[in-house]
Amino acid sequence: MSINEILEVENYCNLSRLLNKGLIQLYQEIFAEPPEYQIWPEVKLSELFSFYQSSGHLFVAVARLEQPIGFCAILPLTVSSIWQTVVSDGFSTYTLNQDFLYYKFGIDSQSAWYVADLGVAAQHRKLGLGTKLIQRAIACRKPMLLRVSLVRSQAIALYNRVGFEPINLFQKANYKQQNGSVKTFEKMLMLIK
Repeated sequence: MSINEILEVENYCNLSRLLNKGLIQLYQEIFAEPPEYQIWPEVKLSELFSFYQSSGHLFVAVARLEQPIGFCAILPLTVSSIWQTVVSDGFSTYTLNQDFLYYKFGIDSQSAWYVADLGVAAQHRKLGLGTKLIQRAIACRKPMLLRVSLVRSQAIALYNRVGFEPINLFQKANYKQQNGSVKTFEKMLMLIK
């Protein structure tokens, strides 16, 4: 197996193998870094990756011996965590639903997708792996929305490079921290048609 191969996880057997090779630990390491300092229990992540695999598309970048070094998950927008949530343009609030998406952006929500997660191991960043993962996801489905923390300037730059554009909609998201507290992050939505 070559270094930096990107696999589409098509069944639970393949997912189980990657979970055993360290996919959960990779997720925990990536999101435990600053500025998020998030904590994710293994059981919850196992359920999350199972949901990604069964409901959408899950891509995992692997190095030698199928060691996971990155991942990207996309879901149909209507089953994603942001569907039917409140967004703001700074002046008004809206519910992210079929009518809003169609009238605001001309998007049929039944064909829209959502980038649920993207992560690359620290030692493999700035080598184009995140770009390859998101491009693989985009090649599967469009239009596609994503949500990114405003403090993640490198991630925002990556999404801009591959064609996502800010759409002047924002959300607040709460994440459990390593110290047990809950911290709120401002997120912006981006779209590629």
